[in-house]
Amino acid sequence: MAMFEGEFAATKGCTVIAVAKSTNVVHKVAVAFPDCDTWSCLFNKYESLKDMLTQKYGEPALNVERFDDNYIRDDGDRFYDVRTDRCRYSTSWVTEEGEIDLDITHAGYTSCFVRLIYIDGLNTDKVINQAIDDL
Repeated sequence: MAMFEGEFAATKGCTVIAVAKSTNVVHKVAVAFPDCDTWSCLFNKYESLKDMLTQKYGEPALNVERFDDNYIRDDGDRFYDVRTDRCRYSTSWVTEEGEIDLDITHAGYTSCFVRLIYIDGLNTDKVINQAIDDL
């Protein structure tokens, strides 16, 4: 795994993580956008990226946008639900090259952010085949 800090999709302060298994072939790249401290910050970044990805890749294959908590009064409640795993905002696109996943997530209780994951289909197959060969 290799981590980089920099600008991605016109956003400064992103963390880009390239993942390679024993084959030394990168099969997944994840981008963690900067932390947000409000629901509106998370939602606006998510919606902006979702719109751009839809323009580029077409309609998503999967889209889930809901809260598990039925009683949400305001953005503070929405942000609390993100931090406590009661928010499901995730959109996925499937392309010939692989899969693209966009979601709102958190790390611990205080770090909430939008995450974008690119999964390379061909290289993921190589990783799986290598693991099967090991058996």
